[in-house]
Formats: sequence, C-alpha cells, structure tokens
Amino acid sequence: MKTNKPNDNPKFTLPKKFKEKWINALRSGLYKQGSGSLVHEHQVTGVISYCCLGVACEIAGEDMDYADSEEWITNDYHGYTFDKVPKQLHGEGEINSLVEELARMNDDTEQGAPCSHLFNFDDIAMWIKRNVKGV
Repeated sequence: MKTNKPNDNPKFTLPKKFKEKWINALRSGLYKQGSGSLVHEHQVTGVISYCCLGVACEIAGEDMDYADSEEWITNDYHGYTFDKVPKQLHGEGEINSLVEELARMNDDTEQGAPCSHLFNFDDIAMWIKRNVKGV
C-alpha cells in the first residue's frame, strides 16, 4: 500500500531549503526528463532534457555545458566543481547510495521503450519528500 507519509527514519539528508526547491522544480513541468547524463541538448531538435540530478545542478545555479554533460556530480569533470550542489549528491552511484537510488529511478525505462520512464519527476519528487530528511 502506497502512503504519502514521510519516512520516520530517513537515512538520507539534504539542506531543507534545497530539498524543497528541488521537489518544486521536479514537479514544475519546466524540465523534460532524460537519462544517461545530468543534462543533454539534442543535436537536431535543440530540446534540453535532464536527469533528476541535473535538475538539482540547475536549481543550485551550476553553469553546465548542455552539449557535453557528465553522468555524475563529480569534481573532476572538465573543471566543474559543483560547489553549489549539496555534498550529499556528489559522487557516482557505486559509492553514494542516495545518488544510486535517484539515478536508478530516473533512468529505469519500460522494456523496449527507452523514452518511457518507469518513474517520472513527480514520482521522484515524492520519493525525495518521503525518504530524504531536510536538515
């Protein structure tokens, strides 16, 4: 049974204002969901799509290259420091379980339908609301 109640013992934390801003951004409809990189500009159409972690970078005010974006928030990519993004979102999925879960939800697609995400940004926002404590 699904519930909208927050988890009483979340193991993840984020700064409270950032968490609220991120949830609102994911629910806003302003960001097209993509996968495989933080942000990507389609070469032909010019459409910009975001991973949920890319939306986090965008609202934090990071200046990213849409045509040449990274898959993870790391400090060693083309000189990006990602110093505006909370440290809890840094690192690759293999070493950061919060990032791993968010990337999995964002990138999971239906079998044979690469653009049909199993978890849309509203679903991810709800998961963040329920499982990440604002501190």
